[in-house]
Amino acid sequence: MIIDTETHVIYRKFLKEANPEKSLIDPATWHELNGDLLVAEMDRAKVDHAFLISYGTNDLGLYLRRLQMDPEDLISGKKYAKYFFRKYPDRFYWFSTLPDPRRKDTLTIVEEDFRGGATGVKIFPALINMNLNDTPVMRVLDLVRKNNGLVMLGLEETAPPETPSLHDLLRQLDEEVLEKFPDLRFQLNHAGCIDPLLPDAQIVFDLARKHENLFLSTALLGYCYDDEHEYPFPNQLNRLHRLYDEVGAERLMFGTDWPWVERYRKYVQDVDAIRRHCPFMKEEEKEKFLGLNALKFLGKNPL
Repeated sequence: MIIDTETHVIYRKFLKEANPEKSLIDPATWHELNGDLLVAEMDRAKVDHAFLISYGTNDLGLYLRRLQMDPEDLISGKKYAKYFFRKYPDRFYWFSTLPDPRRKDTLTIVEEDFRGGATGVKIFPALINMNLNDTPVMRVLDLVRKNNGLVMLGLEETAPPETPSLHDLLRQLDEEVLEKFPDLRFQLNHAGCIDPLLPDAQIVFDLARKHENLFLSTALLGYCYDDEHEYPFPNQLNRLHRLYDEVGAERLMFGTDWPWVERYRKYVQDVDAIRRHCPFMKEEEKEKFLGLNALKFLGKNPL
């Protein structure tokens, strides 16, 4: 059983026609990276399921503005992702992205997403410029708990003082959120966006050891792209090795962040880097990392 805990579908991003400086090396600038292609890549890599995360320009507005991009430069969104979720219901677990919880209709939207089949909600605190312990966010977490849902956290794109700092968000997660919601399971993407090889990563190690309801997804550890196309991605494996040494195989989950790194490497290579080139994990630990831990996160009993 292999489960990819972070994927997306994108019709087009940073369109080459409107942004001629963008390179054809990045496939999404000139062609669709959709659910059909993702399932084909999953089939080739023998991946059984994936967490499919939907978002569009309303969710990534701050990110696009920092890149000096307009909303029309990203063509994706909830309706687009849900089309493929419905087309492949046996392959995808759908996570919707939380709109600004200060909106009056946000709780209604989250309820509708759960009725529409969502497994959980992804929260980008920096992109909505909120703290995790802000009352509107805590109300959302309570609603997710009442719906027996899951929470995915993306702490990337912090830029203090414009946004909360990464360390403040991790502290809030530790001292207030995970303590208040011990029966709600959380996935922390990019293992908290701190490079595991740096001393600052101690806060993430401590979080994972302390809270059994926290799982670390490991796509682009430290939010670093420094391997680029060098297979089997030795820098990523070194970071994963450090995480493994510090928190153990039970706390970690495989993820790719497809298709954001498609310009550097193929989907099957991400899987084979673990299957063929991860000597520090025993075979039974690879099984946990590649899929069984994700089943635990989903609340399913690994057989």
